[in-house]
Amino acid sequence: MDETTTAIDRLALSGASAEMIREARRWRATEEWHRERGLPWRRGYLLFGAPGTGKTALARALAEDLDLPVFVFNLASLRNDELQSAWNQMLGDVPCMALIEDIDAVFDQRKNIAVTSGPGLTFDCLLNCLDGIQRADGLILIMTTNHLQKIDPALGQPHSVASRPGRIDRVIRMSGLDDHGREKLATRILRGYPAWITSVCHDGLSDTLAQFQERCGRLALQLHYQDAPTVCQEPVEVKNFGIRSESVTRRS
Repeated sequence: MDETTTAIDRLALSGASAEMIREARRWRATEEWHRERGLPWRRGYLLFGAPGTGKTALARALAEDLDLPVFVFNLASLRNDELQSAWNQMLGDVPCMALIEDIDAVFDQRKNIAVTSGPGLTFDCLLNCLDGIQRADGLILIMTTNHLQKIDPALGQPHSVASRPGRIDRVIRMSGLDDHGREKLATRILRGYPAWITSVCHDGLSDTLAQFQERCGRLALQLHYQDAPTVCQEPVEVKNFGIRSESVTRRS
């Protein structure tokens, strides 16, 4: 792999995801610009989509690309005082990323559905951490959910301008792989075996991102060990997707 290839370059991004990356890179480089204009230097993103569409992979690749430490918050296991303490500790290490995964598994609207007995995290406490009195400059927040309808509007909902700036600024839909995305992943994983790319793209038409990556990885290992699948000894001739593979490198 080219040394200039980044974690972001290895992803198959939709248009909305690619725009998010561009916006986050600009945010990372404009701390002083924000301060001069009295604007908060923070961003919040909610990634939603079916399981396996790459929500967590995108968040972690973005953190690597922006050179940010990642603080993962498991809300289901936290009480109010524990979240407040951990959140304040994180703010001492900005710039950084706060990652809250599968928030719909903890809060259905404002109700904590992860705790059946004993004290659990309250929705109000979460909101106070997100935009409380303590400054959060240098923080990029990523939340993920499989079910957007379970997200309370107080966090934010899809709009061209954020419905709740300071909490969630952008809501990004993580969709399934398109032809370009499949070919990009297959080309990266099956490098050295170009004759198999069209075939594996055809076989993985209904795969999620995670499933297709596993499909390509399994085939690449079989080919590496000269143990190609017996079901298909020769690459299958299917339609040409008409997409030219291009190498992507980091801009200096």
